[in-house]
Amino acid sequence: MFSKTKSFLLVSLYNKHPEPADIKGNTLLEIIWTVVPTLIVIGIFFAGWDSFRALRNAPKDSFQIKVEGKMWSWKFIYPDGRTTNELYVPVGKPVKLNLTSVDVLHSFYVPAFRIKIDAVPGMETYAWFKAEKVGKYDILCAEYCGVRHAYMLSKVNVLTEDEYTKWLKSDNKITKVDQILKKHGCFDCHSTDGSILVGPSFKNIYNRDVVVLEKGKEYKIKSDENYLRESIL
Repeated sequence: MFSKTKSFLLVSLYNKHPEPADIKGNTLLEIIWTVVPTLIVIGIFFAGWDSFRALRNAPKDSFQIKVEGKMWSWKFIYPDGRTTNELYVPVGKPVKLNLTSVDVLHSFYVPAFRIKIDAVPGMETYAWFKAEKVGKYDILCAEYCGVRHAYMLSKVNVLTEDEYTKWLKSDNKITKVDQILKKHGCFDCHSTDGSILVGPSFKNIYNRDVVVLEKGKEYKIKSDENYLRESIL
């Protein structure tokens, strides 16, 4: 190995290095590989820009619905003042949703319509869509918002034009008690069918035996008017 290395060095001493020379390029080729990719990128940009504008600019004749997110439900407010916990829209008509949140950050997500937009406290965002097929579609919250985030679910009810007109003209058959409970968000933690959520169910809650903890000891008392009033207030 030593002898081979020495031989290589001796040969290198007697061989002259080639003279440096300028390497001439190909002007036409350089223009092609610069201009063509630039034109492709510009074309992709404008194609994407048109799609973005179509996504963000709702048609002027869009049906306007206000959406309020709160832990852990959605409320939909229609132009006539009625409110629902599920969204009702006509098929084939553009619908613009004006979103906000009354507490923490939420994200309104309808996978079937490929729309997802944040509902932010103190500001209004918007999204629009046009449902092409009658049916029911899931609404989710895509932003973690607390212990019952996974249960912040609702539905988009897409109706025919005649069905939607009848729905708008129909009475909102909700009892006064239900209206109060929904207004104050009671259904987020309590049920009316006996199922246990974050808090106890309202079913048969009046004058039943309940166990309370006071100073480390359990007591059984009746849920009378005073107990319910103090629990609520």
